[in-house]
Amino acid sequence: MAKGILVDREYSDLPLQFSPRTILDLGANIGLGLLALHDQYPQAQIACVDADPRNFQLLLQNLYSNHLHAPLIAAAVSGEPGILGLRIGVNSTCSTLIEGSLIHPSHAATIDIPCLTIPQVLERLGWPGVDLLKVDIEGAEESLFSGSPQWLHQVKAIVLEIHPNTTPDKIQELLAPYGFQLRRQSYGCEPVYFADRTKVCHD
Repeated sequence: MAKGILVDREYSDLPLQFSPRTILDLGANIGLGLLALHDQYPQAQIACVDADPRNFQLLLQNLYSNHLHAPLIAAAVSGEPGILGLRIGVNSTCSTLIEGSLIHPSHAATIDIPCLTIPQVLERLGWPGVDLLKVDIEGAEESLFSGSPQWLHQVKAIVLEIHPNTTPDKIQELLAPYGFQLRRQSYGCEPVYFADRTKVCHD
């Protein structure tokens, strides 16, 4: 994770056409991605969401050590609210909601966690929308964007990891009705993509 963020610069030099005022970090883990985004956009309000309670102490410590006041919402995100089973293993960077996951098949233990929708998260934060949505939710990205996620109208840009249980083509198909164009952002060890409503010109 540190290599991807600090060496491969997965969240650096995003092709944003504006300076974001709000950044929502889904899957904040211990806060390295959040700190990278804060370094680039220091004036933005940032909030973080993470489901694995094993991450919270280091996440809060990293926020405090860097004088960053970002609310932490201890939950998963999905299309429906409720209580879901988070599959966990030794590595707390890889917890997942996906059962029988191709991503982390060794995860046998499960803990129950609260699950919120994006509108519920925004209501808690008191935000009307999100300028930049960062998504690293270990295979639950297709579920997040499926159904009829009208909240996507309130999002200006997205940076996300796409895991092996779905494809960029499928994510593009889900985002397209809301005007988003998906393209590869990083060519490091993790497949990171960027999406906004900028029209891409082709020869």
